[in-house]
Amino acid sequence: MHACGTGGAAGPQSERMIFMTIGKRIKTRRQELGLSVNEVASRIGVSPASVYRYENESVSNLPAPLLKPLAGVLQTTVSWIIGEVDLPADRNIRPVPQMKEWEILGDTACGDPIAREGDGETIQAPAWIQADCVFRCVGDSMIGARIYDKDVVFVKKDDVNNGDIAVVRIDGEYSLKRVYRGPDYLELRPENPSYSPIIIRGEQANCEIVGKAVYLLGRVR
Repeated sequence: MHACGTGGAAGPQSERMIFMTIGKRIKTRRQELGLSVNEVASRIGVSPASVYRYENESVSNLPAPLLKPLAGVLQTTVSWIIGEVDLPADRNIRPVPQMKEWEILGDTACGDPIAREGDGETIQAPAWIQADCVFRCVGDSMIGARIYDKDVVFVKKDDVNNGDIAVVRIDGEYSLKRVYRGPDYLELRPENPSYSPIIIRGEQANCEIVGKAVYLLGRVR
């Protein structure tokens, strides 16, 4: 029987963790999870240089609004980051990241554009994800980007650059493609040679770029 009650004093490894600085805790935890500085920076919306500063403590304080998303990325708690509590000494035991219920806005086509609004379906995904809306993918036109039928894509209303994967609404129908802008046209390019690009020429009043795809939730393949 494995007791989950009170035990003896924390071991030397745990004591070392307790007396770590905030920056050292962030760096140690990041390395334990195999995350790069760039990955952490992207997930919490700061520059890699900022993450290096937080880890090296060349800034006086970690901005308070970043504590919660950073804790989510590091799969720990704000209390642990600021040194109020310690993680278990056994490194194979890790806290589950904080989850959030996301509503699926509708389906976005990985094929021909479709108009299918959500029916109140929701999914559970990490709370640290920074997105404005969620779509379920339908079809196989984006398999070259490892986006498959029934995957879920998180979309952020952000600037979309040429080559970014984005959800685009055309006459009320949604499509997920790589976006390229020309002088008088918009190209929606699939990631499957079986499909042809969608070219929208001239005025694009019937077309709206909903946002850039920033995270993907899919099955292991």
